[in-house]
Amino acid sequence: MPPRYKVSRDEILHAAFAILEERGRDAVTARSIAEKLSISPRPIYSFFPSMDKVHEALVDECAKVMQGYMTHPYTEEAFLNMGVGFVAFYREKLHVAEFMEKYWSSEGIQKVEEKVFDDFYERIKNQEHYRKITRKQLWQIYQKMSFFTYGLVMHYRTSGLNLTQEEIISLLDETGEALIVHQLWVNGGKPS
Repeated sequence: MPPRYKVSRDEILHAAFAILEERGRDAVTARSIAEKLSISPRPIYSFFPSMDKVHEALVDECAKVMQGYMTHPYTEEAFLNMGVGFVAFYREKLHVAEFMEKYWSSEGIQKVEEKVFDDFYERIKNQEHYRKITRKQLWQIYQKMSFFTYGLVMHYRTSGLNLTQEEIISLLDETGEALIVHQLWVNGGKPS
């Protein structure tokens, strides 16, 4: 019979996430997790065969946090909330975002983006101003907005630019509106 430990897999993962959030990815070690939980490192390796497996599980936890930010109702517009949430995630959970950049595969990114988009699409597909745009076209707009939003995050990180949430909402709203109006023009013919 395997030994019983006074901690669970979830507790180990929550401790790892707390360390990541507080001190960054390099601080997430078996020793730091064990210290946080007041245990020896041995139980960690009972649940996770290696620290790589801890990191893999941690990526999934990070993705859930990011999804929470991207679905939070910052405004009345679900599409806008995804971008505002992504920027807020980077501003408020920078260590978590940096960890995801390092360990997240493109397959993982695509999976989360598709989930966020599918949830969004289900909420808005019957709204008046989205009815004239196909799901495929809306996905293309979403991808373009992702490029812009990620660029905004990188500009914020590298320049030290400190935009207010209202300024971020305004920038993302204007850009999203331009992309949507452009798609409506394409669908109905550009005005002369």
